[in-house]
Amino acid sequence: YLRSPSTPPPAMIEIADKLVTVCATMNEYPHIRFRSTSDLCKTLADIFHNKMNEFVGNNTNWWYYGDAAHSARDRSTLLLLDRADDCLSPLVHEFTYQAMVNDLLPIEDDRITFQAETVGTAAENEAETIAKDALLNENDSLWVELRGKHIADVIQILSNRIREIVNSGSGAALSKTGKDSGKALSLQQMANALKALPEYREVMSKLSQHMHISHQCMEIFNRQNLLDMSELEQTLATGKNDEGRAPRLADLISEVETALQNIPSSMMRLRLLAILITSQNGVRDLDKDRLFVAARVSDAEKR
Repeated sequence: YLRSPSTPPPAMIEIADKLVTVCATMNEYPHIRFRSTSDLCKTLADIFHNKMNEFVGNNTNWWYYGDAAHSARDRSTLLLLDRADDCLSPLVHEFTYQAMVNDLLPIEDDRITFQAETVGTAAENEAETIAKDALLNENDSLWVELRGKHIADVIQILSNRIREIVNSGSGAALSKTGKDSGKALSLQQMANALKALPEYREVMSKLSQHMHISHQCMEIFNRQNLLDMSELEQTLATGKNDEGRAPRLADLISEVETALQNIPSSMMRLRLLAILITSQNGVRDLDKDRLFVAARVSDAEKR
């Protein structure tokens, strides 16, 4: 969490700057509302308010909804919330590309290391792998384009773009790879295409990088059975199952208990426990003890 020191952290100033950009683009000069007990939101509101006023004062020709000349509707309202208002979202698995990379893979300061197949050194169909570093930030246009998309869409988009290059005149020798245009390319097919098309080395290397990273996400997704886990998480978070029915708390606790017994990762077990307890506004001590046993929670973790 960001605290509220006398000098606001750079991240908070950056958030305020981005909010001003959004409001300026949408011609909005919003009223600002936040929970009075949130020092974090109050600090951000003050920074944003000052920056927005500065922008308005420096751009006399700029207009906003709700001013004298644009009164078709009133000024909008900007509602600021801190994480205390929504404790569940960071716990529940999300399957956009950016969320999965940050959740499942080791990434630090936008830098990630992934396993990639070598080009031109391995024998045909006997690819070697090496560790490569990548920076996932605003300088990577492909990352910026794909990061908000569902992981399945990301893999399909990357496959289609590689296939377009493979099916070009230069890639006629690999036309067999592109026959089944409805299926995502395998990593081996992609590696073969990268070797055979040196003139596309730069663009193929970038596509290959993101294909490897997205496939690593999917390998963990399948290994940890996150599809079933996400269905349980959504039931807990929304109070409704996939049939739109509200399950009994006793049934939810039994389902979570079974899931906890089968999850190998202690962090994943604690995460599911936190989702259950948070979504239900706490559980009885008897149920909590039962769940702690199923989750193999240590005395240190209980504290």
